[in-house]
Amino acid sequence: MYLSELIRLRNSWGDRVERMVVRREANRLLQTYFPDLQLSMHVDSFDARQYQQLDGGISILPHAESDLLTTVKLMPFIMDEINVGALRDYLYSIFEGENADNKMAALYGLAMLREPVLLDLQNYAMLEDLSIRDLTYIALGFYVLGEVYLAIELYDTRIAPYLERIAPYVRVNIGVDNDDILEATSAVLLLAQKLDRPEMDGLYLYLVRNRPIDILTNLERLSFIQLQLGRATAVTGSITYTLFGETVTRDLSRSAWGWGGTFTLRIPAQNMHEFRLVEVSGDVGAVSTFRQPMSEVSEFDHEITVRRRFYRIGDVTDGGNDGYIWEFEQGDIIRVNLWIDYSDKAIQGSFVVTDFLPSGLEFIPDSARIPGSARFGIGHLRHARVEGQRVMFFDHNRTFNHGILYYYYARVISPGTFRAEGTLVQNLNAPSYFTVGQDDVVVIR
Repeated sequence: MYLSELIRLRNSWGDRVERMVVRREANRLLQTYFPDLQLSMHVDSFDARQYQQLDGGISILPHAESDLLTTVKLMPFIMDEINVGALRDYLYSIFEGENADNKMAALYGLAMLREPVLLDLQNYAMLEDLSIRDLTYIALGFYVLGEVYLAIELYDTRIAPYLERIAPYVRVNIGVDNDDILEATSAVLLLAQKLDRPEMDGLYLYLVRNRPIDILTNLERLSFIQLQLGRATAVTGSITYTLFGETVTRDLSRSAWGWGGTFTLRIPAQNMHEFRLVEVSGDVGAVSTFRQPMSEVSEFDHEITVRRRFYRIGDVTDGGNDGYIWEFEQGDIIRVNLWIDYSDKAIQGSFVVTDFLPSGLEFIPDSARIPGSARFGIGHLRHARVEGQRVMFFDHNRTFNHGILYYYYARVISPGTFRAEGTLVQNLNAPSYFTVGQDDVVVIR
């Protein structure tokens, strides 16, 4: 995973200073940790001093104004290439200025310069209404000054409660949209990694698979990879276990592409007591999954909403009432509309929308549709798979704060009263991230 991400980072384009630094550092990591990889290692030459302005701060472009967050994020990578004295003056001017929003980031920058700001960090840490980003910068300041226990206390008591765990992701669920979440998550990732918290991998994975619109997270992803590669051990990973009285050793050697080996072990639930872990060598991780009835799941995702409607062909309005009881006649052709609203805080990625036809209805072959985009000349797209009474649409969503209509047609085949289970919307990369619509009752006369 780190190799593919490094290759992606080295191909960042543009003249923004973050992209220039990311390209250079990604190439350096590739040369150090993957020397046998046959890649063109052209490194864009640039002078970091061209981005340092007269006030001592770093700007995004050579002729732009200094930007504090850009300055602080870049300091670990370009400290030896710029005027540190001017940088120190810039950070003090921000800290001593009137803009309270920037003081914590400036303090973190001063801490990286080993300036005597520990007392200031302690005083600001006592404030109650600080943002997650400010708390993170204070904790990072504690960490770089060697006060690790203070960083841990701040993380555990005031930052960790905002972490939302959606396996395999972890994110900081604050703000109004996904960019706010990504900005906070990227900052917390650096702190969690320095403190060696187990959730750091989930935070990193969320950054990789959920791309922002108006912010950049390349530096945070690069910093994470750099530290993780530095921590990697050369010991070959392996695991030895016994199952049903047989002892098995699995070799998890690193592949030529830099990925660790994996294997899947399936054990029936009634036989779990037969499994015994004997020995583990090297860096080995494990993920366990199991099935459970949907009725036992109490927490659904609230960033996705589902609405289902049944329409008799030829009728202007649907056949339902306020109690979600739908009445039709035998022989009717029904259109089933599934309207899925993805909020601007919903997780990105691939989704499956699964609708469950009640027994009195039969799916009409090749009738499933997703309205396409007229500007591409697509018209209506068909992305569905039917298995018995299940109709499944597959979609990949990157931009949210909008709804998508999925629909198909069914034929009424038998009279009676039937229960239509709620439509399920599930993220394929994070199966625990799902929502279920309301059940309906369909009456066939």
